[in-house]
Formats: sequence, C-alpha cells, structure tokens
Amino acid sequence: MLEEEFEERNKRNLKLRFGNKDDVVLDVLDFAGQGEYYASHQTYIRKDAIFILAIDTSKDFNQRKKHKEREENKSIPEAVNKNLFLCDRPGVAFTCWSPKDYFYYWLKTIQIHGGSSERIIFIGTHEDEKRKDFNFVHLLNDAMAENLVTKAYSKPIIIDLCRYDEVTEEALTEIKNEICMLINKCRRENRPAKWVTFSSRFEIIKRKYPIIKIEDVLEMIDHFDFEMSDTEVADMLHFFHTSGKIIFFNMSRLQDILILDIQWFIDCFKHIIADRQHVEEDCRIVDVKDQKMLRNFHEKGVLEISLYKKLLTQKGISKQYQNTLGEYQSKLGMMFYVQNYEIDDGSSIDGWYVPSINTQEFKPSNARYRSNESSQILCFKFKDYLPYDFFGRLIVACVNSGHWHPYDFRLCKAGADMCYQKSGNEGEQIYLFTSKRIVTVQFIGKHSEQNGQEVKQEILTIVRQLVQFYSCSTEYELGFLCRKEEGYKENSVNHFVSKRYKFCQGCSQPCDWVDTESFWKEVRI
Repeated sequence: MLEEEFEERNKRNLKLRFGNKDDVVLDVLDFAGQGEYYASHQTYIRKDAIFILAIDTSKDFNQRKKHKEREENKSIPEAVNKNLFLCDRPGVAFTCWSPKDYFYYWLKTIQIHGGSSERIIFIGTHEDEKRKDFNFVHLLNDAMAENLVTKAYSKPIIIDLCRYDEVTEEALTEIKNEICMLINKCRRENRPAKWVTFSSRFEIIKRKYPIIKIEDVLEMIDHFDFEMSDTEVADMLHFFHTSGKIIFFNMSRLQDILILDIQWFIDCFKHIIADRQHVEEDCRIVDVKDQKMLRNFHEKGVLEISLYKKLLTQKGISKQYQNTLGEYQSKLGMMFYVQNYEIDDGSSIDGWYVPSINTQEFKPSNARYRSNESSQILCFKFKDYLPYDFFGRLIVACVNSGHWHPYDFRLCKAGADMCYQKSGNEGEQIYLFTSKRIVTVQFIGKHSEQNGQEVKQEILTIVRQLVQFYSCSTEYELGFLCRKEEGYKENSVNHFVSKRYKFCQGCSQPCDWVDTESFWKEVRI
C-alpha cells in the first residue's frame, strides 16, 4: 500500500515540479503561539524561507501580558501544582511579554537563524478594531533603528480576516503579489529528479518512522534504478534540511541520524517540558528521588539523565535514539548537556539544562559587587542583538569545562553566581549576567591576577566559539560598565564604555578609569 501511494505521489510531484519551469511549490507552516513552543521556533527557520509576520493592531503594543492563574488541577499534588507548566507560569523566559516584545522576538529570531529580514511580509490584522494610536510605519522604523529591519516599509498590509469583501480580497491579492515578488528574488537552482523521488519517499515514511538512521537511506538507494555517491547523498540531505523538509547536520554525533518529522521533534521537546499527562503521572510515582528531580527541573531547568530517558521512553522513543535526540536539541539551542552539576543535597548529577524552564531570578548582593575589592564589570556588548539562547550556551560551556560550578545552586535565567577554580588554586566567586545586548563578567571580593587572566581568556574563547552557531553576523565589542552601581539592571547596556571611546552614553560623560583598570587591562579582542 505504501509503495503504491509512493509511486502515485512521485508522479504528481514530478509533474508539478518539472511540468512547467515557472511552477513553484511552497510548503506553508503556521507557527504555534503557545509559550512552550517559543524555545523551539528556530528549528523551522531557514535562510531561503519567506516569513509573514502578523500583528494584532487592536492591542496596546507596550502593555505587558499579565499572568493569569489557571485553575488548580486537583490530581496533581498542591506542592508542585503551581510550578509545572511553562505557558502558565510567571517568571520563565517567554511569558509576561508585551506585543512589542514578541514582535522583536520574531525579528531577532529570523535575523539570527535565517540570516536576513529582507523576506518578511508585515501584515496588520483586526482592521475593524485598530487602535487610534497604532502606527505601523513608526513601529517598523523603530525596528529599523534597532537594526532588526533592513529597509523602510512605507505600505504595510492591514487586513480584517474576520470578513470577506472587496477590500479583503484586494489585501489578499497584495499579499500574493508580495510572495511572488520575493520568490522571484530568491535564488533558483535545478535539482536532480531523483532528489524529488526521495522527498516523496520521506513524506510517506515519516508517518511511521519520524526518525531514521542514515544507513536506512543508503539501503533505499540500493532498491532504486539510480546510483548516488556518499557526497551526493550528503548534498541532498543538506538541501532537504535547508529547505525545511528534514533536520540533518553532517557533523560528529549527528550525521548518522536524520529527523524526517520536524513537528514530531518539536513535540518531543514539548513533552519533556510541558506535557500535562506525563507531569500528572510522574507526580504520582513512588520514587521520592524522581519526585525531587522533577521539582528541581521545573524550578531550575536541570533534568537528571535517567528522568530524561524515562520521559522519552514514555513518548515511545527507543533508547537508541534518545541521546541523539538530545544532541539535536542541543545543536538548536533548546537544551544542553551538563556533567557533574551540583544539586542542593550536595550530590552531583549528569543531565540536560533547559534554559526556557528556569524560573530562578538572579539577585546579586549589592554590598558584594559594589565593594572596592570586587573587579570592574567586564562587558561584551553585541552590536545588533544578542541571541536568546546565547547565555544558556555560555553557562553550559563554563560548567562543562570543569573549572566552574554554581554557588548555592544559583544557576538563574539571566545570571549565575559561579565559583571558578583551576590548577589547585583557591576558588574565586564570579558573577555572570545578561541583559538585552550584553553579557557581563565580574570577580566578587578578593581576586588574583592569575585567575583573572585565565577567566578572561576562557570566556573570550567560549564567546568566539558560540557566535559561530548563528546564521547572521553576531558582532560584539569588549568594554566595561562605567560604574559597578550600574550593573545587573535591565538597562545596564546604556552604561557600556568601550576602550576606544571611553564615554558613557547613559551618564553623558567621559570615563577615564578605563586606562587604569589594570586587572582587565590585558584583555585582547
């Protein structure tokens, strides 16, 4: 039955794609709006995609979303009931945002993972309820000032999809024309007909096998009338990945597996972080240790490895794929593997850190970080935008180096209170922090010159490696905050002082101490 369906589908696709050289086949995807999906949207972002960004013109763009308590589920123990579900809990990475926050999120995500904002069509909805103070052009120009949009848009499309009349039809026609115009600007390349054969085969296979081994692909080739070299197979899979058909990375630990069903992959992640069924079941398990690990995960974002495997087994994922699935999610910035992570009973665990789950607020000690004994605050300022998953990647890279561990388990969503210890030296306290476009580093209390040089070099090396993950140019500048008092705030970026200009925009005055701060002086950009 599958073979007959495959042959019929293959004939249709070949006729559609090669019957007329001007024909174009588009795969349309509607992104989910629930909070638990926001940590995984980058999975679908591709360089050659066209994006339609819909904006509700009836909403106050600066009004932050208030958290609404859901009705308590009596089947879940009260002690953990209020801290379980990502989209229902205050304090996680993607909740309580304003419409403008979400708008900027999408622009940044498209830029970071798609590499450009030139293929975005902006559409305003709810025309009949449009606010009088809503100005689409001003909104886009503000985004352009933040380097989130690369050109001025003088005529965004505003439409009321709740009705269908001549005005609506004209707006829909305009949207179609915009899509056609962007398609014509896209680079077109001829692909072998046998690749289309594989595309059709994958569409059918993924219904039963959402994830397969590369050796299964090679076995398929043996049953076809054509031959393909290993290089051509890799090129074909790379093409399917870049066009959003599959997920495949031709790199160590990932190249032996390919994911055919991207939505299944996303749902696996959602199952781990927010699925109500497994939460209810796991809360009833007798094992006290597992209950404690589950609570720790939903508070701090660290999922012990055995519990991770138990959740995936419950999802029906065989053990042979569980580690690779985690590696793929790590590659895409959804979660990261940590080793020897210390927990509150003094023991350590291996597991997966999911930054989007972490609700811990970073509350540095004012007396400590403002002390004369503490160093000035070293600052990485990113030119246009800081990727949302960057700080999580940075923290995990530090922890996995073996030289860092959190003090009092203080691994927070926007900061970390860390102990740095290397080569048998006495451990030193360091604050790592992020806000808007900056990442900061500060030694707390007494600190040695030797450890200072090691930390500077280690952090700089990690940052240089991490910026290679993203499609766009992620440029940054190294400098300081003008005063310790300006650290650890949402607007700390306004008090960035570069080594070149030595001027603080936030204070509107020069900052001469940059030349005399010997502790950070030898940092090389």
